[in-house]
Amino acid sequence: MSVIIRSVRTTRGFLQNSQIDFSPGLTCVIGARGTCKSTLVETIRFAFNCDHERVAILTTPKKAGVSDAHPSQGLIPVTLGSGRACCTVEDRGAEVESMFTVEREPGIPPQVYREGVRELSDSSILQRIEIYSQGDLQLIAQDDRLRLDLVDRPHKVKVDEYKARRAKHAQALQELGPQIRAKRIEIESKRAEVRMLEGVRGQLAEIQRGRPTLSDELDQERVAHLKRTAFLERLERTVAARKALLDNLSTTLSAPDVPAEVLGELERLNLPEAGSLKELLGHHRDFIAEIREAVSEATEQDADGPLSRLRSHFGELSATYYQLRQTQQAVNDTLKREDALKQQIEHLERQQAMLERMEDDVKELTTLRQEHRAEIRRINDAICVLRFKEVDVINARHSEVIILTLEQGVRSPGYAEKLGTLLKGSNLRSQAEVVKDLSEKVRPPDLVDIVEKSDAQRLATALGRDVGQMTRLIAHIADSPALYELDGIVFEDRLEITMYDDGVLKPVGQLSKGQMATALLPLILRAADYPLIFDQPEDDLDNRFVYKTLVEIVRNLKRERQLIFVTHNANIPVLGEADRVVVMQMETPLAAAPPISGAVDEVKEHILNLLEGGKEAFRQRQEKYQALLGE
Repeated sequence: MSVIIRSVRTTRGFLQNSQIDFSPGLTCVIGARGTCKSTLVETIRFAFNCDHERVAILTTPKKAGVSDAHPSQGLIPVTLGSGRACCTVEDRGAEVESMFTVEREPGIPPQVYREGVRELSDSSILQRIEIYSQGDLQLIAQDDRLRLDLVDRPHKVKVDEYKARRAKHAQALQELGPQIRAKRIEIESKRAEVRMLEGVRGQLAEIQRGRPTLSDELDQERVAHLKRTAFLERLERTVAARKALLDNLSTTLSAPDVPAEVLGELERLNLPEAGSLKELLGHHRDFIAEIREAVSEATEQDADGPLSRLRSHFGELSATYYQLRQTQQAVNDTLKREDALKQQIEHLERQQAMLERMEDDVKELTTLRQEHRAEIRRINDAICVLRFKEVDVINARHSEVIILTLEQGVRSPGYAEKLGTLLKGSNLRSQAEVVKDLSEKVRPPDLVDIVEKSDAQRLATALGRDVGQMTRLIAHIADSPALYELDGIVFEDRLEITMYDDGVLKPVGQLSKGQMATALLPLILRAADYPLIFDQPEDDLDNRFVYKTLVEIVRNLKRERQLIFVTHNANIPVLGEADRVVVMQMETPLAAAPPISGAVDEVKEHILNLLEGGKEAFRQRQEKYQALLGE
């Protein structure tokens, strides 16, 4: 055993005067109906924030007139009010045993204290608990996702970390797709323009071959003119870049300064770390002030005037060149055409360079996309390895009762729904069948790649359908931004549970409610280093199973794991040999009395009265069953 809940109390509400202490082994909580037993369980759930969705139900008040609300909705505001739930927890797993207190009040996240000191860096103790409320077994039995959560439970922290990482990769994939598509659209536009480059170069070469010979003076003037023109273009781009940089800096530096009152408050704290922060922030404020002043001065400096004057000066220097051209009309016409073609070539070459950069960008983005996809596959494999390990352990121990079968990456209901939305309005024949085929035969990343490449043949082969129909399908969804929502959809593993019913293996879906619950127990009643809290596990089980199987499992498991059971079945505390029995009672309709606690022998009168109906009822049953017992 590692983590043990030692006690639970509240500062207000129904349990205010009723601190409950637990044994490290098996604690059974009993009491008449309406004595806050389930309130105790849900208060612990609330304190540890165990199952966010369920806690949200517990903390959301019921709305007037709503009849289909969850039975536990609003329980915490009613039973705790403005009070605080406090759970004392012992961690025996560390080298030095530690005592924690988990505290929580409505509207505030759980607060963890180690040895009385607020623990800010580590709240992992909150993950070290497993709770099942009334009716949970039935819900889990009917939901394969929840059944899979049972398999994950011993590795919950690790699996949650994997899933969080996977979600980040999936989000990155959904963001990369539109970026790649936008780049490719721009690339196609650029390619259409750049295709002209070789033709224009050919035109220039042809004109140059037929151009009249230039005089030496004109040739020299022309060379000088071209150099000045090229330099002036570079200079204009440099000035424009300077202006853009100064504008960006001005916008960035417009953020508010470090408030003077913050620096003053840090100084008044008279603490070393506060002094360091004050010095750092003070330097930062001074640095920003210096940069602002420098940017302001640079912005006021006029670059356009000198640039305009230089442009005029270069024009004067080129006057001789233009005069010489006018004296040789044939040469002038040819040079005009040459200059126009050269400008066109320079423009196209810039576009070609931009196209090459964009193609490199697409390669990088595509490589990054493949890396995210590969990482998702690796994470799925890592999660599946943990699941297979747990499945093997459970099958080895309980194969005479149940058999678990795990299939990797075979289900994703959300995929079919998104495909249906994408194809809406496509007018494809047998659209529902096409969606079904796609969701079963083509994985989301493959479909994205097929659509991007317009590979209708590959899609037709995968689905066994007409190429023309697949061409229309691709055309319909190619321009939809929702296409990239597919990339990152995770195909989850599927857990099948089969149970022997009179020697015949039956899937969990074919079992009765009681059998469903029975099939789940091996996944729940496992050795672990954290507590298991169960509210009335017998509700979904028949008494014969409770006696024959459950109490035996409990009797052995309590040596390895803390068990806290709320129960109305005497077999569990008595035959399960509970280490502590907590008898809940009410002092008023809205306040529990201090509980009575003790070993089974110490509270057997309460067990007899509450769980067996009293001495007379027990005696009458004994008389009626006497003949059967004597056989």
